[in-house]
Order: sequence, then C-alpha cells, then structure tokens
Amino acid sequence: MPTGRFSSLPAAVLAAAMTAAHAMPGMPAGHPAVSMPDRTLFELIAAGVAIHRNDPDFAYAAWMDAAQKEHNPEIAELAWQAAVASRQPGKALEAAQLWLRLDPKSEKALQTILADAVERNDQQRIVETLAKMEKALSPDDEKKGDWVERLLDVLGHTAKPGAGLQKLSDALAPYAARYPKRADIGIGYAQLLSRSGKLNLACTRAEGAIRQAPDDPELLGRAADICWPADTAKTRSLLRQYLKRHPDDSLVLLISGRVEQRLGERAQALATLDRAMKKGTKDARIALNAGQLAADLNDAARTEKFLLRYVELLKEESEEIDLSRLEVWLQMGNAALMQKAPERAAEYFHELQGGPFALQARIREALALTDTGRNDEALLVLRNARKTLPLDAAALYSAETKLLLELDRRDEAIKLINEAVEKLPSEPGVLYDAAMVEEESGNTAAAEKHLEALIKLSPNHVEALNALGYLWADGNRNLKEARELLERAYKAEPLNPFILDSMGWLCFREGRLKAAAEFTSASLKRLWDAEVSAHLVEILARDGRTAEAQRMLADYASRTSASEAKALADRLSLKLSSLPEAKE
Repeated sequence: MPTGRFSSLPAAVLAAAMTAAHAMPGMPAGHPAVSMPDRTLFELIAAGVAIHRNDPDFAYAAWMDAAQKEHNPEIAELAWQAAVASRQPGKALEAAQLWLRLDPKSEKALQTILADAVERNDQQRIVETLAKMEKALSPDDEKKGDWVERLLDVLGHTAKPGAGLQKLSDALAPYAARYPKRADIGIGYAQLLSRSGKLNLACTRAEGAIRQAPDDPELLGRAADICWPADTAKTRSLLRQYLKRHPDDSLVLLISGRVEQRLGERAQALATLDRAMKKGTKDARIALNAGQLAADLNDAARTEKFLLRYVELLKEESEEIDLSRLEVWLQMGNAALMQKAPERAAEYFHELQGGPFALQARIREALALTDTGRNDEALLVLRNARKTLPLDAAALYSAETKLLLELDRRDEAIKLINEAVEKLPSEPGVLYDAAMVEEESGNTAAAEKHLEALIKLSPNHVEALNALGYLWADGNRNLKEARELLERAYKAEPLNPFILDSMGWLCFREGRLKAAAEFTSASLKRLWDAEVSAHLVEILARDGRTAEAQRMLADYASRTSASEAKALADRLSLKLSSLPEAKE
C-alpha cells in the first residue's frame, strides 16, 4: 500500500492496524498467505484521507472507533487531535477520556479534562484532576515540578477569565508553593493569578519569583508584563534594576521601550530602541520585536530597517526557509509607502504570496504599482491573483473593478464586474458592486436587476435593501415596495445615516414633508454629505419653510462650489445673493 498520502500517521498506528489484519480462509495448501485489511485498517486510512480533506469530524469518529477496538493510545491521540481541529470541546473531552484510559500518563488528555472542569466551574473535578496529574506526571527526581511549569505555560496562553479560573488558581497554589526556588513556576503562577483578575497579588508573586532568577531576561519580561496592569511604577523599577546590571541587554531594552511607548513617551522609547539595536543583532526575534516596536511608534524608517534585518536573519538560518507567508512583508510595505517609496513597497507586498494576509498583499501591491504609474501591471497582479487565490476571487474582482474606475476606464470596469456576476452569481459582494457600478454609469435598470437578485439571495442584506429602496424612491416609483425594503433596512440599522436619508427621501416622495425633514436632519447630524444636505434644502423649500431652507442652503454653499449652490438655488427659487460668498 502506498504510504505517501498517509505519512502523517505514526508508524505504530499503522502497525497496530496491520496486526489486526487476518489471513483469508480457504486458500489452497502452499499458497502464500494473503492478508486483507479489516475495518480497523479501513478506518485509519479513511480518517487520514478525511484529515487531508479538512473533515476532522469524520476523522474523529473513525479514529475513536479504531482506538476503542485496538486499545491503542496513539490512535486515541489522533482522535483527540481531530476533535481539537473540529473546535468541538465535547468531542475533545470524550477523546481525552478514552486516551487517558489507554495511557494514564497522557499529559494533553489530562490538561483537556482539567480545562473542561475549569470551564464548568467544577472545583471538585479541578482538585481531583490536579492530583491525578501529579501522580502520573511527577517523576522521583529534581524534574518533578516540570509538569506544573508546563501546565502553567499552557494556561498562560489559553485560560479564559472566569469563576472556574479563580478556583483553579486557588487549587494550584499548594502545587506552586512546593517549588519556591523555581522562578519559572512562580512566574507562571503569577500569570495565572493575573488572568484570574488578581492583579496586585499577581505582581507581588511575580516580583518574588524573579528574585530567584534575577538575571533571566525572559522571565523578567514576563514579570514586567504581569505587573504592568497593576503597577506601572513597579514594572519600570524591575526593568531599571535589571538594566543597571545588564545595560546592553537588547531584549530587556526593547521591553523597556515598549513600556515607554505605552506611556506615550515616544522620544524616550525611540532612544531606548536605538540603544537596544546600537550594535545590531544576530537574533531574529530581537530584530522582529524591534521592528514591531518601531511600527507602533510610527517610525517608518526604523520599521523597515529592523524588519528587513529580521528577514535576512531568517534566511541566514536556512536558505530553504519559506518566507512567503510572513505578515512582516505587509508592515515593511506600509513602512515604505510612508517614506514615499512605492517601488519598494510593491516589492515587499509581492513577497507575501500565501496565508491569511495574501489577499491584502495583492491589493496593496496593485495600489503601490499604480502609485508608480504602472497601471497595467497593477491590474495584472489582481487578475493573476484570482488564479492563485481562488477563494478570494470576489474580493479581487471588486478591487480590480474599483481600480479601473479610478483609472477612468469605466467600460472595462462594467465588463469585468459583469464577468464576475456570471462566474460568481451567488456572491453578495459581487452583485452589490455590479449594482453600484451600473448605477454610477446611469444604467439604473441593470443596477436594479443586480440588487433584486442580491435581495433574493440574501433577504437581509441591509445595503441592498437601502440601495434598491432609494433607487425606487429617487425615481418616484414603486413607492409601496420601496417603503417595505427601507423599513427592513431601518429596523436593522436605525442610526445608519444613509438609511436615514433614504427614509427621508421616500417620505418626501410620499408627501410626508415633516417626517422627511426629521429623517434627513438626523442623517446630517450623524454624517454631513453634500447630496443629503441638498435633499434637506429641497424638503424645507417644498414645505414652505423658506427661512430654514435659506439657512441650510448657506451651509451647503459654504461646503461646496458656487456653481453647485447656484444651481440648487435656481432650481428651488431661493436667493443666492443673500448667502455668504460661496466656494469656487
């Protein structure tokens, strides 16, 4: 059987399955033994395929069944991993309980059972599980406290605040107290106290723990982080004391710079950052932290310099390393743009080809290229990205369409967005973009068609409800249907200024001028917009509230051009001469 596809399965698991295979009966004498996989082997293979196809639920069920039949803890561990991947705590607990029965020393299984007890705020189970962990995981040597440190490390990254976490911190107190000279356990326990809301006590415990390892920069950094929410002065004191003994420790200098940044002391933070990096670094983590601190301080040059050093150090560690998924490419690109260097920015963005930030990188790369005048290259980047990022095709169509519009290539934009509608007819974003492009081009019928299709696909799409309702109200038709759509949108987002304006314009068309003025005034209070302001001027004028209309027209004229103000005044028979000088 080829094993390449299932190479992620431990050899012992496959061996257990093969042991379960049996010889076929009834074969002629002297014939070589013929083995045929039974259900267990099938379950293992099927589960492996399911994991590769991103179906952890099926894999979990198959591995659980196989583990119970074969009494194999390694298969039970695979079932637990599948349950974790499925993000279903109940299944993870079930798999952990089976795994623990098959292997009483399975640490992750014990941690899972403890986490469930904490989640359920079950103090008795918390205490019982901790006792089981100590019995199973504590050897008879100087390393017996390691399980406590590992547990605290896990809790420091995953524990959620709540009553259960407070009970856990209380239950863990005697275990942590057994190792008073273990600074790592002391810091880990202090971090747990902090997450459970006991901030002052956490800082006190952290301060005490760091005395056991006063020259450990890693633990000092954790202690400073613990004390920060409770006592900023104590945090600074811990850092200063360390830096008196180790004035050139880059890691602690960066931590100190972060504290200064959080306190708003930008100049001092930059000085500390420069001090930390004065001699450069060969530590990739230091370079990364320096670059991120520089980014938070809005210093583009330092951000680019230190993050570029980080990338260089990673390459030095291994020439084969894949850097195409690093988020820092985005930060470096943004830093280059801040320095008015779109060419460099485009190069940085281009490096990020995979992972969750690849879409952002492609769009920013295209925008950077347009800043250099390479418009066709920018469009090609977005076009090619639809092949490499097929799941993001809708967003890429949208980005390319908007770029074409910005380049005043409207016909191409209309053709492209209609191509998108044809290929992705069930994508709400594509249908909405198509409607907006057609409406801006004066093709109201096509815009309405797209919006109607969108509302049929997604009946609660607020933007579509508002857009179609407004189009009908603006055209003074289908007013009954327009009200039904706009009331649904208004119910969903009653403070949305655009929906308020649409409601106001609908009331105007219906002749309900007082309500129209109220809705439109409410819209302008939330967001001033020239078109909405013009609506209010017209509503007031039609209602005979000329003085109010004149005042609103004066405000409109002060924010827009004289020609627009004059056109509105002439259309409504208002006096522009009585207004302040309008902008040209």
